[in-house]
Amino acid sequence: MASRITLDVRYGCQAPGRNKSKMLFVGMMLWVDFFGMVESKKFFSSTDASSTVLRVHRRYYMNSPPHDRTLYDLLQVEPNATLANISKSYRSQSRRLHPDKRRQRRNEGSNGVDDSALLLQRVRDAYEILKDDSTRLPYHKYGLVESTNEAAHYLLTGTSWVSASDAATLSPDQRRLLELMGLLSVSANDNEEVTYGDRILGLAMQLVESVRPLVEGTLSQQAVAHEVAQECDKLKKCALGAQIIRCIGRAYRHSGQGYLMRHQDRLGVGLSEKWRDAKHLLTAAMASGKLVLTEKQITSQQRKRQREKEKEESSANQIQYHEHDFGEEGEDDSIDDLSDYIMNDEDIRQFEQDKAQNAELGALEIEAVWKLRKVELDRTIRQACQMILEGEFFGREEGWVGTTGQVIETQAGQLRAAAALVWIGDIMVQCSKEGTSWIE
Repeated sequence: MASRITLDVRYGCQAPGRNKSKMLFVGMMLWVDFFGMVESKKFFSSTDASSTVLRVHRRYYMNSPPHDRTLYDLLQVEPNATLANISKSYRSQSRRLHPDKRRQRRNEGSNGVDDSALLLQRVRDAYEILKDDSTRLPYHKYGLVESTNEAAHYLLTGTSWVSASDAATLSPDQRRLLELMGLLSVSANDNEEVTYGDRILGLAMQLVESVRPLVEGTLSQQAVAHEVAQECDKLKKCALGAQIIRCIGRAYRHSGQGYLMRHQDRLGVGLSEKWRDAKHLLTAAMASGKLVLTEKQITSQQRKRQREKEKEESSANQIQYHEHDFGEEGEDDSIDDLSDYIMNDEDIRQFEQDKAQNAELGALEIEAVWKLRKVELDRTIRQACQMILEGEFFGREEGWVGTTGQVIETQAGQLRAAAALVWIGDIMVQCSKEGTSWIE
């Protein structure tokens, strides 16, 4: 069925006399439905807890490189390490950094600054994240930890802007990510609300300063490329940093290429933009649909288990025990039933399966939210680029007035700005994929 649908899309759209766009859209929607059914079947085809845990481990930890290695390096384990390996390494690190070991080193006359107490706390924090799939999986895929002090947190929660006081608690890299997304308020008054138009205007002003060296020729392309690459290498280590940089870089590149194509009177520019918007919406819909379908399947599975459990308990309650020995009057020699407190093997397997499924469900939720936020972020960045390329920062008569006093004719400045956006966008996209878990 999968090959038939793929062939229909691939070759049916090439048939003469057919509406290619319509057939492509219909074929993709069929593929989305089929993809959802296949993924759902994969997810719930096995009721064995060990196979579920192994599948999650193989899919996310063995077949996909980590977004960030910092916590793995702290525990001195590989990103594809199992929970047993992580626990073993944590115990070894804890013994090595224990206060008794520090006193022993001090008594032996060890010189230098002893930072083992701080390192031990960092190792413990890393273990708290990596010991459970519900926290390890978001970190492995996106670099997310349970912290609100991140630019990714403001993006995923739909924050329209971040006040200066809140941004003061962030690291320089986190603040820079907020600036690139246009979420950092430049107003000193925290109570002053920032509108969507203010956000686009602020982004456009930042972009003007970014492309200024290339437009005016004060820096070479190699020098600008070096600066952009250095910044991207730092920012992509932040939570969702690689994804955010790539989204922004693609928006730069698409805006610049679109303007250059329009200047050359090339056809298909409007169709390309509509197709890109439709593709973003389609990917967001796929991620959201997969999340909803998975939640529905998990709920159905839990209800089925609950009904089976209630049926077993009802059958057990129908058994009558007629023989029962009592001690003295009012004294019952029977012991408490511990079955409600002790988990048998089946309960343990089911518990592990539920944990694995909930961890994967949490990862799907993050992916769905990011896909939705990416649509809005891409549209905002392109509007800021369009503001520059339409000449709102160029005087119609005086042109681009550079910092050195050089005046660049309006159209020439716009063309240079478009080329600069393409150049910077290409570098950001390439850097976002190097050494990260991004998969095309």
